[in-house]
Amino acid sequence: MSTHQRDLVPLRIPSGWTVVFNNFREIETPAELDDADRDRYLSQDLLSVERVRERLWLDVGWHPDGDPSGRYRFAVIRESETVAEIEHADVTVIQDALDEAMAFIDRDLDLDTLQAVLDAFAV
Repeated sequence: MSTHQRDLVPLRIPSGWTVVFNNFREIETPAELDDADRDRYLSQDLLSVERVRERLWLDVGWHPDGDPSGRYRFAVIRESETVAEIEHADVTVIQDALDEAMAFIDRDLDLDTLQAVLDAFAV
C-alpha cells in the first residue's frame, strides 16, 4: 500500500495547450518506491499535453514500465509521428525540456530542429 502521496511536477503550461492527463509526480529516488507506488508513478503514461491547432502531443512516460532502474521518456508527436524525444532519469531535466519544447512550439519554430534543442537536455 502507498505510504506517501507525491506532488505533481510543477509545469508552466502556456495558453493554447490542453492537459489530457497528468500523473507526472515528483520522485527523488525511484528505487525507494514500494510496489504500489512503482505501479502508480513509474508508468508509461504519466503526462499528455495536446496542442490541437498544430496536431501536436507532448508525452512523458517511464520506461520500462515499473522498473526503478528505468528513465523518463519525453516525446513530441505530430499526428502519429515522433518528431523529437529524449530520455533521462532526472525529473527536473524532463520538466525543463517540457518547458523549452512548449516555448519552442509557441514561437512557431521549425519542428525539424527541435531534436537538437532537446538533445542539449539529455547530457
